[in-house]
Amino acid sequence: MLLETKNLTRYFGGVKAVDGVDIEVKEGTIKGIIGPNGAGKTTFFHLLSGHLPPQKGWIKFKGEIINHLPPFERARKGIGRVFQQPSPFENLTLMENILISLDISNSPSLFTSLLRLPSLGKSEKEKEKQAIEILHFLNLEKKLHHFPSSLTHFERRKMEIGRVLALNPSLLLLDEPTAGLSYREKEEIKEIIWELKEKGLTILVVEHDMELITDICEEVVVLNFGKKIAEGSPWEIKNNPLVKEVYLGEEYASGS
Repeated sequence: MLLETKNLTRYFGGVKAVDGVDIEVKEGTIKGIIGPNGAGKTTFFHLLSGHLPPQKGWIKFKGEIINHLPPFERARKGIGRVFQQPSPFENLTLMENILISLDISNSPSLFTSLLRLPSLGKSEKEKEKQAIEILHFLNLEKKLHHFPSSLTHFERRKMEIGRVLALNPSLLLLDEPTAGLSYREKEEIKEIIWELKEKGLTILVVEHDMELITDICEEVVVLNFGKKIAEGSPWEIKNNPLVKEVYLGEEYASGS
């Protein structure tokens, strides 16, 4: 297992935002997390990435308990999180934003290994080549000298993915990657996710789009009021009566 949580719990006052959640994420897989608004999905991601500490339970990554580690240490160990709202350096170009992430990373990027590019730290030209390869993968190479403010919502979303990929993650946390996108844009994000899995990344994705979850995920976890209420294949989840009732809705459950 690349990632495991046991009895993971986080309170806000008297409310359990995450209530004793156990999950396992196998290396090289795509796992989805779904649930209605307020189910605890974002809080769960905050706990995994280190932006909130758990009050009970533990998180194990690559066999190591990481509860005590801050976000930047978890990123160095290989947990990369793509937030729903991109937060780039607005005064830097798209290329420069990617280069900063390459500078932060202590190891060769995913694309360095796959494309047999030179390791990081040898020259600025080599790092620029890596950045261009990442941007090419995301179909953003024509925008490399543009500033984030000139990009569309979809382009900014892909740029945020690129910034995280440059950190060389082994686990990618995607928070609603298709929110606010058109059908064509969603299909492109789906292709990106598939290709990243083929390149060896393990992906945990929070999403409301059940079609996307069904298409890309091998396993799905369902949260409701902070608790895990179901886990299984997309087919099993879509046909689970409790999931139909609390997440997919009564109309879906009745088949009308």
